[in-house]
Amino acid sequence: MHFVSNSRQKFSGSLAQKSHPTTVDRFGFLYVAASLMEYVPVVSLRTAIFLIVAAWFAADVLRRGVFFVNKSYFYLDVSIFVFISLAIFSVYWATFSGVEFEDWMRGVVPFLFLGVYFTIDKSEPQLVERIIRWLYIATWVWIVRIVFELALISVAGSSFGGERLTSVINDSVIPFGIITVPFLIPMLNGFKKVAPIALLLVLLLITILTGYRSQTLIILAQIFLLLFIWGANFRKLGTLFGALLLFWVMALSFLDVEADIERIENRFEMTDATFEASRLAEWQFALDNFAENPLLGGGIGLQVPAEITFYGSDINSLNTFMVIPDSSGYVHNVTAYLMMTLGAVGVALYYFIMASSLRSLVAFRRWKDPRMRRLALTAALSLISLLVYFQVQAAFRMIQMNLATVALLSILVNLGMQKRLGTDST
Repeated sequence: MHFVSNSRQKFSGSLAQKSHPTTVDRFGFLYVAASLMEYVPVVSLRTAIFLIVAAWFAADVLRRGVFFVNKSYFYLDVSIFVFISLAIFSVYWATFSGVEFEDWMRGVVPFLFLGVYFTIDKSEPQLVERIIRWLYIATWVWIVRIVFELALISVAGSSFGGERLTSVINDSVIPFGIITVPFLIPMLNGFKKVAPIALLLVLLLITILTGYRSQTLIILAQIFLLLFIWGANFRKLGTLFGALLLFWVMALSFLDVEADIERIENRFEMTDATFEASRLAEWQFALDNFAENPLLGGGIGLQVPAEITFYGSDINSLNTFMVIPDSSGYVHNVTAYLMMTLGAVGVALYYFIMASSLRSLVAFRRWKDPRMRRLALTAALSLISLLVYFQVQAAFRMIQMNLATVALLSILVNLGMQKRLGTDST
């Protein structure tokens, strides 16, 4: 087993020479398998499929015995390694904080998947295009699974306003739309391709039907920013707004106009004092624990009382089948979560990882290839959008989202390497 530096490998045009062409595809299979899984893994066929693919992935990595590091992004690579190590070794001080081993495992496993970053050759040919393609495929797989599940529930005779809407809400906390939407605009190619437009409409449909305010606002902001980044003209804007009008017709056709719209409106308007107090209570809990262990925190898996995590949220009306536990291992904010579990060191490492991947944008105006410059801005927008979402939801604790973070980091590093080597011209 050894490490390979690919920061000095030569690029041909905007593509790298063929080195390890299967690393991106290997990652893609893992990401698609993760999209099949529930947002919280349970004992099921879908989880079994993911575990089989993950075992194959690990076996292939060990068989090759190669991990990829980049001299030009040395601090980024080190930060990822140290962050994962910190999460693993937090088992020692988590034990002193009274954390059960099972709770620690549940919290640490998703972060371990950040290590998949080292299994991807950042100089692989057409890395950006191929990762985008896998993100696209995984999102379609996720949507098909959701629609299939809703169809089964519909056949069973449930009304849309009840369990079917609840089912979508549970799974939509995985923000595939926030990650994928930015890359749909480049794929549209003048809005001539039907599939990207269809995916954009379906993602909007699911997001709005579930009533998730943060996802809806982020995706709408992404669309307008991307139209500016990619220089859409008035004809394209007219096509997009025509597609959005079609989307609203589709949405209304799915709704029991009175009951379902009222339910969705309640989700969007759920900003009463008790709900906001829940988020403030989470911050207070995190700060109190941070004050006790400011350097390294209380360890991964630190439990938060249920009255803090769930108090004020309209759980009973949205998830009538859901049993609220006595405690949970998270708060709905990545900064607060890292403060209470991994302390100042964990917070600093996590945000340094994100900032280091964005440093290739510093001189983006001088890039010769406008398409690469726009791709870099698009990937940065997707990563920043994900970080914004992590400030209001606990999706940062999901395997799927850590794999998505790996994909975005790899895209930014690949584009940065090409810029550093002066190969960003067509």
